[in-house]
Amino acid sequence: MNILHIIPNLTKGGAERICLDIANELQGRSDINFLLIVLDEKNQYKELSKNVNIVTTESRLKLKLLGKNQNNLSHLQSIVDEFQPDIIHSHLYLAELYSKHIDSKAKRFAHVHDNMHQLENVSLLNINSKAYLVKYFERKYYDKLADNFETNFLCISNDAKKFIEKNLSNCPINIIKFPNAINTETFNSKDLRIRKQITLVNIGSFVPNKSQSLLIETVYRLKKITNTKIILDLIGDGITKLDCINLSKELQIEDSINFHGVIDNPEFYLKKADLYIHGAKKEAFGLVLIESMSTATPVITTDGKGNRDFMTEGNGILLNHRDPIMFAKEIWDLIQDQDRYKKLQAGALKTAENYDIGPYVDRLLNLYNKAINED
Repeated sequence: MNILHIIPNLTKGGAERICLDIANELQGRSDINFLLIVLDEKNQYKELSKNVNIVTTESRLKLKLLGKNQNNLSHLQSIVDEFQPDIIHSHLYLAELYSKHIDSKAKRFAHVHDNMHQLENVSLLNINSKAYLVKYFERKYYDKLADNFETNFLCISNDAKKFIEKNLSNCPINIIKFPNAINTETFNSKDLRIRKQITLVNIGSFVPNKSQSLLIETVYRLKKITNTKIILDLIGDGITKLDCINLSKELQIEDSINFHGVIDNPEFYLKKADLYIHGAKKEAFGLVLIESMSTATPVITTDGKGNRDFMTEGNGILLNHRDPIMFAKEIWDLIQDQDRYKKLQAGALKTAENYDIGPYVDRLLNLYNKAINED
């Protein structure tokens, strides 16, 4: 089977990580020819991608609100013509848009890693800005392309599935809930431990949705109720990072907050942490939460909707508030309750076992084969 995946780039992120985990697993299968097309050369996963068959396309889409679109997609089409895929599988909206321009009889899959705002239903009656007008015409442009193909949408959570059902009901699609997975061999740690120092960790892009500021405020409140040394390792980069650095200084807790930037081995910090804390306002799934669980590190997270699918009372704590005082109390209560902590560690490991990349790719191949054999 010839399997082609397309993704915008390989910068740090959950979609990029799962794409490469799939790629490495597929390339280890004897009956699979795999190719990954990227739209630009940005790659923050050099180690993970070193054995993956990757091609960067020179093709570009240039959509115009007024006048003729200036698209140049000949290079992308030539790559596809040479590879002759049986499956074309896109990751993230831009790759999905590019894939709809490909002339091929291959079966189509689109991976819904988040609720793609570009696919939200829009109406001319509600247009109140140029940006909204652009969104309206881009959505109409996508719908016209989508009518040419039946696409299998792989939704990583119930929340993502509901989003696609609501916004693409008029397109020829097949919607499948398909939760994420990880390479558990990378993260797995059987060391069930408690430390005197409280070490917390969070991994993610510094953007408003991820809300690292809530975590910093939580550490500030936590230090008010305990004399125990607190360390929060923040891993990632982005537009809100400077604001978070300034907030830690303003609260005079900069000695408790470590800003590590983008790193190649986040599992190191997951394995040494006592708790993984997460404050995202919206989370389509939360792959990093599963990664944390696989290192026996319990999770305390705010409710991002998508993470409801796997967060239970037996593997972590799902908060129904965004209050740093209550967040800090949850952390402290758990650290003090050794029996509960150990039970959550065991529950976290058990949950992570259900999301291993090997069985995940087996299920994915079954979907591919089913789509091919429908003819």
